[in-house]
Amino acid sequence: MRELNIHKLKIRTTDDPLFETVARMAKPPQMTSEKSLFAPAYGSFNIADGTVVDLSYLYEPGSDTPWSKPRNRFDRHLFTEELWMVSEGDFYVPFGLCKNPDDPEDIPQPDEIHCFLIRKGDVFVLKPNVWHCGPWPREKGMAVSFYMALSGHRQSASGGNVDYIMKDFAGDWAILPDLDDSGRPL
Repeated sequence: MRELNIHKLKIRTTDDPLFETVARMAKPPQMTSEKSLFAPAYGSFNIADGTVVDLSYLYEPGSDTPWSKPRNRFDRHLFTEELWMVSEGDFYVPFGLCKNPDDPEDIPQPDEIHCFLIRKGDVFVLKPNVWHCGPWPREKGMAVSFYMALSGHRQSASGGNVDYIMKDFAGDWAILPDLDDSGRPL
């Protein structure tokens, strides 16, 4: 068996100027622990065909009443999938299918929205044309954060949205997860 010559590598941190020669950091904006933060397209990267992939970040702080905030405003991405990477907390999130993707007014009725439990560490790809909005933390005091990678959170050169539509439910409708006082599904 042949003996190998070994070269030992010096360990460097990402603060070392040499790191910038091989990569760039993609950190979300600073947040305060008591305020929600959504940072759409705070950073981006390119893939081989020239597509720009946006990096977005959502943070929801812990609360004594995490399930009391009704949701009535949703968005959907017309042509792109959306990669979600959950870094903190478990949460409930509403998703609704779009029946007619060519109709920008097509939003599901409240009883057509499904609510899913998403856990810390989950990584999933949301399909195009799925209506969605912000999460409800699973437990009182639990903070939630996750990253999203997609092409479509940024603004176009004309100022319009690149690949998403935002809509409210018609009338005075809103949704909440069906939970008891301790956050367990009913």
